[in-house]
Amino acid sequence: MIRLNEHFKADVRHRHTEWLRQQRWFIKSRQAKLRSDEAADKAEQALTAFAAEVIMATEIQIQQFNTKLDCYDEATVAALMDNQVLLDQLNSIRLSLPV
Repeated sequence: MIRLNEHFKADVRHRHTEWLRQQRWFIKSRQAKLRSDEAADKAEQALTAFAAEVIMATEIQIQQFNTKLDCYDEATVAALMDNQVLLDQLNSIRLSLPV
């Protein structure tokens, strides 16, 4: 009878120890998941912030590029007009020359 009592005490202790081990594992697992989720959230926030900065830089670059294109466009039109004036002068000189 005493042996049965000792056996059941040991079994209860073993079950209690196993239950505590499972509880610790569950808590550690939950904490690891929380840390992982927090890290993923931080990474997502960092990526969003980086993307916003890249988009902002791109908008500024586009404005600068458009300004540069406008300057090139004005210079091209001015050069074409100057060339047309010179061509007209050459044509008028050529027409006034005897053949």
